[in-house]
Amino acid sequence: MRNLLLFAVLGLCLSCNTTKSLFKTSGAAYSDHAKAGASTYLFTNGTYAIYQRIAEPVTINGKRYYQTDIEYSWGQTEAIYFREEAGKVYFYYPVSNAESLLLPATIKTGVNWESSDGALRFEITDTRASLETPAGSYKNLLAIKAEQLPGRETHSFQPYINYYQKGVGQIASVIRGEVFSYRASPEN
Repeated sequence: MRNLLLFAVLGLCLSCNTTKSLFKTSGAAYSDHAKAGASTYLFTNGTYAIYQRIAEPVTINGKRYYQTDIEYSWGQTEAIYFREEAGKVYFYYPVSNAESLLLPATIKTGVNWESSDGALRFEITDTRASLETPAGSYKNLLAIKAEQLPGRETHSFQPYINYYQKGVGQIASVIRGEVFSYRASPEN
């Protein structure tokens, strides 16, 4: 369950929206992870998370990352880190002390990869998906399915799909056909 929440949160972290880009190039064009600012994301269970991007880069294991601080409505806080290289978006999660690919440089149906810890498999399932959330209707979305790999985690979870809008970032996460979390509005 922790991996499910983590990857849903990581996907949402790609969606903070302001005017100043921190990176020279955009990773996969479906991410605005490179923009400083704050956004709010809502979970369908009534909770929320506020994501605050920090403009100053930090160096971790010799690589330059941008920090995102997350404050959850239930009081928990944590920091995660993102970087872009050669059109790919990577994240570093301090709890696992590992970097994983979040978005590949090649965006086309069928492209797949695994998390660095071998817990999850990701696959681009659609590049023109449509989705309805409580915040609005969306078309031409990138859909990335995440599945837990067998034998890795003691707690299993259902596969989920993260939806991204080009130039905006993540719109929502869907589990069993139901919206689990979503961007509060396209403007934030």
